[in-house]
Amino acid sequence: MKKAIIIHDAVGEKAEKLSNELVKYLSDDYDVLKKSIAHINIEELNDFDLIILGSANSNFKISQDGFINLYNSLTESDIDLSNKKLATFCPIDKKDLNFCETVDVIEKELKNMGLELANEGLKCDGDLNPQSKEEIKRWIKKVSSNKVEVKREGII
Repeated sequence: MKKAIIIHDAVGEKAEKLSNELVKYLSDDYDVLKKSIAHINIEELNDFDLIILGSANSNFKISQDGFINLYNSLTESDIDLSNKKLATFCPIDKKDLNFCETVDVIEKELKNMGLELANEGLKCDGDLNPQSKEEIKRWIKKVSSNKVEVKREGII
């Protein structure tokens, strides 16, 4: 069975709830591990076909620091993620002025590293109402079905 890891921000209760919901929907097609970004060992990413990074919407500075540490670890390691599916998510809190901008930052950094995303980041209601659960199901279906093509330059 394919393997997926959900790496979520340790500071957000809604990010944790959304992570748990993603596990439910991914479990049909993947063996899923969920971990806090504070406890991730960068080497374990080699073992996964799908890597999903989830940020809290609140406390942007702390979220950003956790993901900056992850990027630094990735750039300093020999890990090749080019053949992995990557995706991002953030629970929406419309009262928060940042409005999931951490997901935009994460996606930009992944693309700057030359990595391809399996789908646009998920930004949905972190309170997990019926509408957001349907949105999550649709997003998971897209992420699971999209193929990531490894780009090899110089080969004809």
